Order: sequence, then C-alpha cells, then structure tokens
Amino acid sequence: MADNAPNTEDAEDAPQASRMQRLRQWSREHPKRTMLVGGLLGLTAVATMAGWLVLADMTSPHQMASVENALEALDRGEYEYAEDLVLQIQAAGVVAANDIGGPLFVLGSVKAARSAAEFSPELRRRGYLLAAGYLTKARDAGFPPGREHEGLYLLGKALIRSNQLKQGIRVLEEALHTEQNQIEDTHRLIAEAYYYSERPVYPLVLKHLDKALATPALEEPERSQAIILKSLSLAALDQFDEAAATLAQAEPEGGAARKLLVASQIEVQKLEHELTSLSPPAPAERDQRFADTLALLDKAWEADKLATRRGANNYFRALINRMQGDNTQALALLEEVHQTHGQEPEGVAAAVAEGQLYQELNEDELAVQKYRVALDSVNDPVSYRSELLPLAQLHTQIMAAHSSFTAQDKHHAAAELVERMHPVFSRNEQLEMKADTYAAWGTRLLERAGKEDWAAEKLREEGRAKLREAGVNYELLADARFATKRFTEHLWEASEAYFNGQSYTSALRVIRKYLKNEPQQRNALALLRLGQTLLAMDKPAGAIDAFNECIEFHPRDAATYSARLECARAYRDVKKPDEARALLDENLIGSTLTPQSPEWRDSKFELGRLLHAQQQYGDAIEHLEECILRYPDNPQTRLAQYLVAEAYRYAAEAPLRLYAEAKTVNERELNYKNVNRDLGAALDYYETVRREIALQSAWSSDDRTMIRNCYLFKGSVLFQLGVLEQDEAERSAGDGKQEVTAAHTAKAKEHLTAAVQAYSDLSAQFQDEPIILEVLVQISQCWRRLDDQVKARGQIVRALGLLDQMPRDMDFDSTTNLSRNEWTAMLTEMQSW
Repeated sequence: MADNAPNTEDAEDAPQASRMQRLRQWSREHPKRTMLVGGLLGLTAVATMAGWLVLADMTSPHQMASVENALEALDRGEYEYAEDLVLQIQAAGVVAANDIGGPLFVLGSVKAARSAAEFSPELRRRGYLLAAGYLTKARDAGFPPGREHEGLYLLGKALIRSNQLKQGIRVLEEALHTEQNQIEDTHRLIAEAYYYSERPVYPLVLKHLDKALATPALEEPERSQAIILKSLSLAALDQFDEAAATLAQAEPEGGAARKLLVASQIEVQKLEHELTSLSPPAPAERDQRFADTLALLDKAWEADKLATRRGANNYFRALINRMQGDNTQALALLEEVHQTHGQEPEGVAAAVAEGQLYQELNEDELAVQKYRVALDSVNDPVSYRSELLPLAQLHTQIMAAHSSFTAQDKHHAAAELVERMHPVFSRNEQLEMKADTYAAWGTRLLERAGKEDWAAEKLREEGRAKLREAGVNYELLADARFATKRFTEHLWEASEAYFNGQSYTSALRVIRKYLKNEPQQRNALALLRLGQTLLAMDKPAGAIDAFNECIEFHPRDAATYSARLECARAYRDVKKPDEARALLDENLIGSTLTPQSPEWRDSKFELGRLLHAQQQYGDAIEHLEECILRYPDNPQTRLAQYLVAEAYRYAAEAPLRLYAEAKTVNERELNYKNVNRDLGAALDYYETVRREIALQSAWSSDDRTMIRNCYLFKGSVLFQLGVLEQDEAERSAGDGKQEVTAAHTAKAKEHLTAAVQAYSDLSAQFQDEPIILEVLVQISQCWRRLDDQVKARGQIVRALGLLDQMPRDMDFDSTTNLSRNEWTAMLTEMQSW
C-alpha cells in the first residue's frame, strides 16, 4: 500500500517543471530568445559569485601590508603569507630607504626556512646562497629592531650552508658576542665550518663542539651529529681512543649502521697511522685488529637495511685489504665503489685510493688516470662535502701524489696531474704547482745531462725548454698576485727559470722588472744576474756596469765575490786584462775567501785562463796546475789541462828559437832539454785530455772540438820532437859521434812514426770535415821526413780526392786557414814535389 500512495513532492514540483518547460520551449522558437535567456543566466551566476566574495571579505580580518605584520607572519611560520606581504610592500613603495632592512630580513629568513626543507643538497645550497644574499643586504641596511642577533645567526647559518665558510664563521662569532640565544647551534655551525674548511683547524672544531655539547638545549639529531663530528676531529688529530670513547655517546639519525660505520672509519685510520709509525703493532696483533675491523664492518653492513652506506663500507674494506697487501681485492672493491657512486663522495674517495694503489705499483699512467677522474668529479669544491675524504684531505693526498711523482723523477706524470688540479685547487695554486713542476723537471734534466754523456745534448735542450716553461708560469703567477707580497718572489723565480733555460731576453725583462719593484731583497744577487744575462747576450759593456754597481753598493754581500769573477770575465772579453786581474786578485788575496769556496776556486781557474790569453804561459801553467791538483773532479779541470798543454806547447817556442840560435854546445844542449821538457809535458796533457774524452760514451760539441785539437796538436808536438831529433842527429854526425847520431835518428823515427799515427787517428774520425786536408798534409810531411816519398805523395793524392768529394758549399774557414780554391792550388802544387 505504501507503493500506491500519492507522491506529494512530485505534485508540488509539477507546476514549476511545467514553467521551465514552457521557458525552454519559448527560447527555442527563436535564436535571439536563446541568447537572451543565456545572457540572463550568466549575469545571475556572476552576481552570485561577486556576492560571495564580498561576504567573505566582510567576514575575514583585514591586515595592512606592513613590515610588522610580515614579521609576525614569519614568527608564526606563515612563510608564504609573510613573503606576500613583503611583495605588497615593495609594490606599494611605502618603505623608507632606512627601513629596507626589514623586508630583506623577511625574504632571507623565508628563503633559509624553505632551503632547510629541500631534499636535494644542491638545491639546498643554492637556496641558502640566495638567503645569504638577502640577509647580507638586510645587515648592511640594518636588521629590524630587536632582530640583530637572529639576523646574524641566520646569516651565518646561510653562509655556512652555502659553503661560504670563512664569512660564516666571522658572522657567527659576532653573533656570539651580541646575545646568548641559540648558542648551542651557533657553536655547532662554527665547528662544522672549521671542520669542512680547506685548512681545518681541529682544535677550534673541538673547542666549539665542546661548548655546543655542554648546552642541554642542543637536541637530537643535532647533538649526535656534533658528537660524530667531534670523534672524527679527534681521529684527525690521531687521538683515536678518545674518538672511540666520544662516539659511544652518539645516537645518530642513521641508527646503528651510521655509528658502526664511523667506528670502523676511526679504526681504519688508527691502523693506517700505526702501520706507518716507528713502532707498528706485531703481526699477530695487526692481523687480529684487521679481523676485528672487518667484523665491525660486517655488523654495519647488516644494520644498513636500506643499503645507503654500502659504498662507504666497501671503501673501508678496500683500505684494509690494501694494508693486508691484497691489492687485487682492494682494487676490485674500489672500482666497484667508483662505478656505483661516480661523482658522489664515496666515488671520489675510491678513485683517489685507486690512484694511490696504482702509484705504489708503479702503474703511473693508471694512477694519473684515477687521480684525474677524482679531480674531475669535484666540479665545484664549494659544494663538496665528505666525511670519507674531506676537501682538506683530498688536497693533501693529491699533493702527496704529486710530490711522490716528482721525487721519483716521474715529472711527466706530475705535470699531467697538475693539468687537472683546477677547480679543486685554485688557478693560482695550479699555476704555482705547474711552475714548480717544470722547474724541478728542467733542473733534473740538466743534472742528468752532466752525468749521461751519451744523451747530454738532448737532455740539456729538453731541460732548458722545461725551465723556460716554468718561467712563463712563474711570470703569469706574478701577474696574478701583483697586489700580494709574493709578487716579487714569483718574479725572481721566473727570472731564474728563464736564465737557467737560456731565454736571456725574457730573463733580462723580468730581472729589470724585479729590480724596479724590489729595491732591497736580493738586490745584489739581482744585479749579479742582470750582469750575467747581459754577458750571455754578448753585451759586455752593460754587464760590466751591472757588476760594478753590485760591487760598489753591496760590498759586504756574498754576491759581490761572484760579481768580481763575472766582471773579470767581461773585462777579459773587452781586452782589459789589468782590470780583470785586479778583480781576480781581490777575490784570491784581498778577501776572506778560502780555497774551499766556489768563488775562490773559479777565480783561480779564471786567472789561469786570463794569463794564458795574455801569453804569460809560465804564470798560466803555475796557476792552472794548482787548480788541477786542488780540484781534480771539477768540470773545469779538463779545460785547465788542455790550456796547460797549449801553454807548454807555446812555451817551447822560446827555447826552440834559442836552440836554433845557440852559439855554444852548452847553450844548445840546455835549450834542447828545455824544448823536450816543455813539448813532453804538452804531449802528456794532450794525451790525458784525449783519453778522458775518448772514454765518454758521447761527446758534446766542445768535447768534439777539444779531442780533435788534441789529436792535431799531439801530432804537431811529435813532429816537432822528431825534427828536433833529426837536427841533433845531423849535428852529432858532423862531430863524428856515431852512437849519439844513431840514438837521435832512432828517436826521430820514433817521434815521426808516432806523429803519423796521431794524425791517422784524427783522419779516421773526421773524414767529412775540411780539417782532414790539413791532417793529410801533415802526414805527408812526416813521411817526407822519414824519406818515404811514395807515401808522402800518396797522402796528397788522397787529400785531392777527398777535396773533390766535399760539397761545394762546405765551410772551410771555420776549421782551416785556407779556402777551397787555395787548398786546390796548394795540393796540386804539392803533388808535383
């Protein structure tokens, strides 16, 4: 029955429905009626919405856009509303210039709060960077009244969180002196900044952490993070037991996995320290501790349910494998960590450890490759944070790798490593390392050139090139540090590198720049180097001026001794021997120098050369032979021996002339003995020099010239002795002394035959040079003296044949006294003899 009851609602709605139906029917009868009805309905809807908005505005509390209201919203945590109020204030332009700090403070505070909630570390850092910008401007304009401490705290925190550590420390330390609010977090932030700075100051880290931890207001998780940072700082100071005890107090956010991993890190660092100490643990104790640490890592692995710290775990396992000597397993684990974590802190630490292992295995190419991968992974050192390998330790380990390469003469690897040091190292640090690397490389190559005769010329050329490269980098570094105290220091380093690299034009430019900017430090030495540079550039007059300035204005400086020596050489070059002798005598006699000092020794050698050049052969022989006896291993000794040989040969000319002019038998015999004495001494010295050079595996151009002259003059001396003996044989034959005549004849043959051998040895080594023509002529003269005309003529024919084979453009003037045409004419004439 209920179903049959009438529906009263339907009955009431029927008239209304019929009205709507009639309205729809009416509107459909014409398009304009449809438009009219639609427009009326739209206006009704708009009016309804407007009414609701008016009612909402009437019922809500109204606030004016003011700094005070924005600060109140900030305090309530309504960051979006506070930011909106500041934007309204800015749009209205109602804030006075001296009140602009308030809106900036609000914007900075809002940005800092939002940054703290960011999940991405990079987005978080960038947000804090913007917050620091707003808060710095707010500070400059003036924080709102009563907000000074809060502003300093937020600014310092934003600076540290954006890795502007030095600035953050200064601001937070200022905040500590304003009020005592938020003191625990302020100390914790300062400690964190000191820990992660490029040059950590661990005592200051511990000082501020102790103050933070002493405050009950420091709550979790910040308290445990501070405890962990303290334990790591203690470990960095080699206080491992204290570090372990401190860590036991922590209840970190990561739970047992985090705590166990830090404990493993401390134990690994302790093992590394003890194994390299003077008293390492006994093998049994060492192995047990390895096992205990691995067990600790196993527990950390099991506790790490989310597998967020597996990379660090494997990294520490690899370090233990390395200490155990299992390099294969260590490399496998490190490579796995690097492949898994890439540019993350774990990947960077693993790549560096791989590089160290390969370097220990002398796999230099692989070591450099791994170091470069690690350096390339740190795109921005400002945003780099790592507990496994903090930036300071990364610096230290890369520097240690570089030093190791340099110490082992692996300069090529060191140079490759330097090329990738930026941005982990600053541009200036990279420039300095590059300059130091090439300077050490060039110096080492020059040292090797003095010992490895077979490659001396190539090594010298390469070494000087490296030194010139060092000079370029030192000069760039000086320009980059123009406003610092090290500017002139780098100029000096550049000038030294250029000078030793024989880039004298560049050396001269930089030395003059140094003297212009540094009037006191190294002034005497700089003047000495200026003179040496000008002397090397064949400008003796300018060099003499520089040396004399050094001597005159710096008489007590040690550089003055070298300045006198170098000035004497310059005077010798300009043919002023008296001035040169006076300077050398001042070093040798008028100073406090002893024969052990390099300046005295070099002055003695130079005096001998000067006397030889002045043809004072007796005095030259006296001084040079003293040098030979005093300094047998000095590089200058060989030249001294050669000059002594030359001096004896020239000295023999006087008794030889007196021998020819002698009127009495006694006079002739006396000069005969003197000639034999001098020429014999010359012969001995020539042979000594020749033998020393011949024993070398390779010859320099100077060695080649010297040994050639030794052969030539040895033959000449023997020829003179042979002629002398023939002359004595003729004289004794005239006196009827047959036995004496026979003895002199035998000696003459002996000397002339030896002369032929000496000349022949020379011709065998210098067949492609014009000097061979003179040698063959001398051999021909010897055979003529030995009365073998066929052999004498044969040498001339051979000389003509060699002359014909020589290139038309060959330089004859540098090694002989005749031109090509003159040689042709003379040899043609000698052929007819």
